[in-house]
Amino acid sequence: MNNIQYAFIKELEEQHVTLRVNSVDLKIDLTEDNRQFIFGAIQQGTFIVPFNQESHEIIMDTSLLEYFLKQNVMN
Repeated sequence: MNNIQYAFIKELEEQHVTLRVNSVDLKIDLTEDNRQFIFGAIQQGTFIVPFNQESHEIIMDTSLLEYFLKQNVMN
């Protein structure tokens, strides 16, 4: 869990997404699974996604995102 950060969706293209993680832009290839997750997040107005910095994978676990959003609302 220490490798999980929250990334801002900076740019979305057909084959990849650019995420901003700790002040660094990372271009991540879209797969069939994470493409649906990213498009769904954007359609709901969510531009922050859980991201594993070690494996460079988008974490498609919405419970992590819900936890993050609740923590920011409370602060």
